[in-house]
Amino acid sequence: MQTQQHRLEGIVAAYPLELIAPPEELLFVDIETTGFSANTSYLYMIGCLYYTQNEFHTIQWFADNYEEESEIIHSFFRFSESFHYLVHYNGNGFDLPYLNKKIEKYHLPYLLDRFESIDIYKRIMPYKQILALENLKQKSIEAFLLVNRNDLYNGGQLISIYHDYVKSPTSYHYELLLLHNLDDLKGMLQILPILSYYDLFHSTLQFEKVLLHEYEDIHGINRRELLLTCSANQPLPVNISYQKDNCRIMCNACQVKFRVPLLHTELKYYLPDYKDYYYLPMEDSAIHKSVAAYVDHAHRVPATQATCYVKKEANFLPQWHSRFSPEFKTALRSAESYFCFEDSFLKDEHSLNVYINDLLHFF
Repeated sequence: MQTQQHRLEGIVAAYPLELIAPPEELLFVDIETTGFSANTSYLYMIGCLYYTQNEFHTIQWFADNYEEESEIIHSFFRFSESFHYLVHYNGNGFDLPYLNKKIEKYHLPYLLDRFESIDIYKRIMPYKQILALENLKQKSIEAFLLVNRNDLYNGGQLISIYHDYVKSPTSYHYELLLLHNLDDLKGMLQILPILSYYDLFHSTLQFEKVLLHEYEDIHGINRRELLLTCSANQPLPVNISYQKDNCRIMCNACQVKFRVPLLHTELKYYLPDYKDYYYLPMEDSAIHKSVAAYVDHAHRVPATQATCYVKKEANFLPQWHSRFSPEFKTALRSAESYFCFEDSFLKDEHSLNVYINDLLHFF
């Protein structure tokens, strides 16, 4: 087994590590194997990156042959005793289950469960579409954030290189294998700003500015939309713009903006306690039985849940929870919900903040 250690000069975290955990308790980890199955492949390297005395360092344990698997696992666990958090990229899906299988195979007295696991991949996965990412490979995140790496290989391509190394060790192959793991470790540190989007969608925003914007669409029809602006709680590394159900979110380094179209139409308000109402087919509306007593019996029928409504034509805003009442819909079982927009809404700071954060969670 060989051990390599590096001090990463000039490398700084572009993301506040304190937002994850105390920096000195974080251990970034990445493993290299000859395949996906721990039962039929070999673990040949464990690499770690850590922060101490205001600097980043790496340490790599490399198996010179297939029989040194357990030795590098022993070395990793002895080294990691003082750390409490494991940071990785898709480690919950591969690295940690793979290591657990090897621990079981060699009957080693170690538990990965003692660490708190922080999976960068898992945190960013829900935002793939919003970030317009083709896939969520670590190299794709690096490209999105304009992170450069020296390594030109992927893990699969290095499998044959490791097998060749075991048969006939050369410093050239050794350095290639180390470099890939080292760049994965440094890459994990450098892509941490991607977590700013995770933080954004788990934050509470405060509105700064609201504007009712009137414009003419491509068909010459006058439209109105609500423009809402907030400050981002921390800088976002790449500008994004994403539309969902005619609503749009736009983010730059320091601001989050929403565009929400007003819908001018006729919608239905479904009344509670439908058994207390009659439905008037000719008026297409429900009225309370106390009033319906004056209506000809031929022009009224007992209301059902689906017909117990009154209609209103107005400007409406969409909502994603039943926050604002009365709540309007196009049909009883419709998933879409709306509330009537009034100019007073633009001056209601509490309601605007509630609406903005519902919008954020909607995206």
